[in-house]
Amino acid sequence: MDTGNTKPQTVTPMARIKLVEADTKNIKVGSGLPWMLYDAENGGTALFKQGEEVTYAMLGRIVALVRKGVYRDFVDAPATADAQTTPAHKGEVEVAPPVRRPRNLKIGFFETVTHLHTELASVFEDIERGIRNKISHRVYELAQQVQDICWVNPDAALGVVHMDKRGNYTVRHPLHSAILCELASRTFTMDEDDRLSMVCAVLTSNIGMRQLQEQLHAQKEPLSDEQRAAVRSHPERSIELLRAVGVKDEKWLETILQHHEEHDGNGYPRGLDETQLSRESMLVSMTDRYHAMISARDYRQAMSPIESLRSLYLSLKDSKKALLAQAFIKMLGLHPPGMCVRLFNGDVGIVVRRGVKGGAPRVMSFISPRGGPYEKPVIRDTQHAEFKIKELGSIDLIERPVSAEQLWG
Repeated sequence: MDTGNTKPQTVTPMARIKLVEADTKNIKVGSGLPWMLYDAENGGTALFKQGEEVTYAMLGRIVALVRKGVYRDFVDAPATADAQTTPAHKGEVEVAPPVRRPRNLKIGFFETVTHLHTELASVFEDIERGIRNKISHRVYELAQQVQDICWVNPDAALGVVHMDKRGNYTVRHPLHSAILCELASRTFTMDEDDRLSMVCAVLTSNIGMRQLQEQLHAQKEPLSDEQRAAVRSHPERSIELLRAVGVKDEKWLETILQHHEEHDGNGYPRGLDETQLSRESMLVSMTDRYHAMISARDYRQAMSPIESLRSLYLSLKDSKKALLAQAFIKMLGLHPPGMCVRLFNGDVGIVVRRGVKGGAPRVMSFISPRGGPYEKPVIRDTQHAEFKIKELGSIDLIERPVSAEQLWG
């Protein structure tokens, strides 16, 4: 009987002599490619050389190839904890273990983002009403779609985080936090099932206080004692609601339970210290805080990414979370996609692509140094002195409407 509590199945690789099906597990942006990649369907044509530096664009191409089936030389493959094999004897077939890979988007990138908003809101309503409508399976599917958009175009995904203000905060916040968490987790090794459970946790971590969260988003007054008690108990309440609709993934639930615990034991609801916290829960906590800081409230303006990252790092620099914060900052960059900036030449534009090593992003300029709009937006490479970023700009200076679809569509 289908309870809807099963993670989507992985695909067993095809058998190849002396070749194993490639995955993206050991591929990291900024590092050398660990092995040669071949298109085994076309006579074993070499696609990428071992040692070639991996860029974001290159990673995106590799991900697309992996979905279709791409192979690496077994002899050149590094041994990993997840794939312990021995050299093949002549005539034997070596097959890599099944791995979970992002699937092709069934619809366009931004159509997928719209679907995520709509379906996540629907899932929340069913959870709150206690309707056991394959909740686990639906959330797993949403989590994999978050992973998909992050693989297909990570810069556009970050642009969505920093530009997309649609809908209720209680849907937007967990969705954007999930994007941040997925991208941050890709900077280090993590079991794919644990990563999927973590994204599920981000998406549902505040279900236990969703109505209160929307109220607090606009509330100017200090929290009442009743509200404060509800906030401190919401991790346990979220788990209670999820268990009631059939969620049994303990990693998912544990991550929710711990995501407001602090390194010094002053968090809630259990007062755990950093020695008792999972890496997944610390990542969820960090991305949750960052997105809250860059989100405007009725009573305050949004903080800039630079201010938010500085605040985040200073609060974590003496804790176990410091390394995670450093990885998060490196992934995001000080001027992430979606930020409006002014260049030294006077242009005003929006960051559309991060630099390969976190600096010198690409900017799409809309306003010229003379203050008027360009007839067509111009791409500027900020590694050149005249186009370096001088300061944050105001999107109000760009008179025409600018959408994420226009920047990354």
